[in-house]
Amino acid sequence: MFETLIGPQGHNSLAADSHASSDDPTHNHSDNDYSASGGTTVPITPELRTIIHQCLPSPQLIIPKEAKSVTHTYHLQTAYSIRKRHEGNSGVLFNGNDTPFSIERMLQFPADSNKQVLQGTWVIVRRHRYAAVSRDPYMEYPHLRMRMWDCALEPDLKAMPIECIHSHFAKCTIPWEGKNVAVVISLSRVC
Repeated sequence: MFETLIGPQGHNSLAADSHASSDDPTHNHSDNDYSASGGTTVPITPELRTIIHQCLPSPQLIIPKEAKSVTHTYHLQTAYSIRKRHEGNSGVLFNGNDTPFSIERMLQFPADSNKQVLQGTWVIVRRHRYAAVSRDPYMEYPHLRMRMWDCALEPDLKAMPIECIHSHFAKCTIPWEGKNVAVVISLSRVC
């Protein structure tokens, strides 16, 4: 089971892509590199503004009218992608939280000399739903940091700065109690 969850399965695996920048000498990504190839400038809609505002560290921060929307980026030599581009690289856990989230969008706000203006890369995520199971056998082994979750995502969106991501997670869909569930394991302790 463990090998199924985290074992590399070729070039497109999470393990291969997540650390591509550190293994490929042609990549020039620094530890604080927020660059990504491509991307388009998009307006910050009222819905996005509300989602971002709920997670601001300071309510006085000004949210710009537009941002660059990207499908992938590197942060601290780790690849992150939106779910439509690469599901494995979109699965993240945030600091202090074992709930799995999936990155739906990435927004990059430009640097600004005014520190009251929102800057940096923000991810727009959806949370996995709780699995409706009577017994989760992985809960008996908390040191493994594994748990069953529903395969579906919540409809509500949440915004977080990319710096709040703790690690990726791996998931394996299995049948359990007559339904499919996702077994999720944190990759924070996996090299």
